[in-house]
Amino acid sequence: AELFRRGHKQYLTALESDIMDPQELFFFANALHTLAEVRGQELYPDLIQMLADPNRDPEHQQDIMLAMEAVAPEQAVKHFAALLSGWTQIDALDEMFLEYASLAFARQSYEPGHTALSQLAAMVKASSVEATEKDDLQELIAEALSITSPDPLP
Repeated sequence: AELFRRGHKQYLTALESDIMDPQELFFFANALHTLAEVRGQELYPDLIQMLADPNRDPEHQQDIMLAMEAVAPEQAVKHFAALLSGWTQIDALDEMFLEYASLAFARQSYEPGHTALSQLAAMVKASSVEATEKDDLQELIAEALSITSPDPLP
């Protein structure tokens, strides 16, 4: 990764291999963040595909989302909010995605993200899922709402 950063293009193949067929999370993350740093916004469409890939290891999600935010912050939070807004069923909720998206909304001061989370809170409240699961989801969303709140804290 460091040699590629320094202009040695022959190492690109190794980095792309670590992204497409990762053997370990560390190597995936290192390759992904290096390519994001070097390629910038050019990498964004590939990141969208990686995030949407149902066969990708869920442990990659955070690094993919961080890379998306690094190369195109405004575009990334809009994408995350759109994905959250598309959740219409409780079983579609991805708690890790929700957590990472909330942190991105907070870092980017993205108020529409707070609105998407508020809609999720209403959906969970109106749901008929088991009480313990409902409480857990409501707690998670309440925490996300607190960090993304556009209102200054007292």
